[in-house]
Amino acid sequence: MSAANKELTMRIQERNTALLAERQWKNLYEDIKRDKQEVVKRLQDLQMQVNVMEHQVEETMVICEERVNKERMLLLELEERHQAAMTRARDYMVEQEKDVVH
Repeated sequence: MSAANKELTMRIQERNTALLAERQWKNLYEDIKRDKQEVVKRLQDLQMQVNVMEHQVEETMVICEERVNKERMLLLELEERHQAAMTRARDYMVEQEKDVVH
């Protein structure tokens, strides 16, 4: 083989190697780009799930606060009734003592 043919063969091999390397970089870039899109999509899905869960937690908190407030109101009402009953009992006892004394 002549020197010119060897030179030509080396240049063709270099060019083929360069083209192969370029193809590999492009494939790698496309793989990374696709992976990034998948990750972004997954993050968006997860964010939507978080938003739904936050809404559910907020609803649950509102329901719990309403129940606590109802329980507080019931407790206050029961305490008022108890105090009224105690007052009536004391008044009755005072009246009974007055009747016993007279």
